[in-house]
Amino acid sequence: MTIEYEDLLDDMKEAEKKQQEQRAVVRHLQEQYDRACNAWLAELCNQWDLDPRYGYWVADEVGGTWIYGDDMPLGMDEIIYIVRENVPEQEAREWLDYCLDAHEFNMTVPNIRAWHQGCPRTPKATFDRLRQMKQDLDRAVDEEKRRMAGGEQENPY
Repeated sequence: MTIEYEDLLDDMKEAEKKQQEQRAVVRHLQEQYDRACNAWLAELCNQWDLDPRYGYWVADEVGGTWIYGDDMPLGMDEIIYIVRENVPEQEAREWLDYCLDAHEFNMTVPNIRAWHQGCPRTPKATFDRLRQMKQDLDRAVDEEKRRMAGGEQENPY
């Protein structure tokens, strides 16, 4: 019985040693990843002449989404593409604005690569017109709700 118990203890010690080694490898890889992500970010800041003190990794998750100021969220894949392709800051800002407009109307939202390569785009004037039409529709719905709440039977439309 003593031999079996000692074998079990040895197996447990070996398993613990492997777990510690695995944790050390993961820690090392995470440190390398964080350094690489921050190096890409530093290059973006140099390229666009940004002060990195005005930006932050969301939830302190390096390599996730970095937000500069209040209006420029960029994912790691976007940062890498922007740096590799030397995308101008103004172009990236136009892309972000377009993404907001496209999302508002459930249209396809291009990634930065497609945008930079000249993907098809809905003109700003069209988004403005759609926004006005949406406001008109919202007003008509509100009027109909008021009419129904007032007990009116005849629809003015």
